[in-house]
Amino acid sequence: MEEFTLQGMDNNFLSGASSVMVARGALWNASVFSPEGKVPWEDVKIEYIRKSILWDNDIKSTKHTLKEMIMHHSCLELPEGKAVIKSETLADLAKLYGEEKYYQFVRGNRLLLKGSW
Repeated sequence: MEEFTLQGMDNNFLSGASSVMVARGALWNASVFSPEGKVPWEDVKIEYIRKSILWDNDIKSTKHTLKEMIMHHSCLELPEGKAVIKSETLADLAKLYGEEKYYQFVRGNRLLLKGSW
């Protein structure tokens, strides 16, 4: 497949392929599934962090995916990569990417919801 896009996947099916594997492409930029087309990986990265916060995703899993994105588009030896590697919590990642207010909002509402059960 020439490119990890929905268009590229459609082209493969038109050529007679019975299936398409996009594991790495989806890991590097999940917008490959968007009918509107790919969006910048930086935007996907921020949205992934927000979803990880919302779903209280495991920090190891979140960091793994972020590192894969960074390795594909940039370098883990740059300050961003090093900071992701050092992060120990979702709060650390939220601070790194300027999502502290969102983290506090989700965390506060999660605590309120748990208290109402």
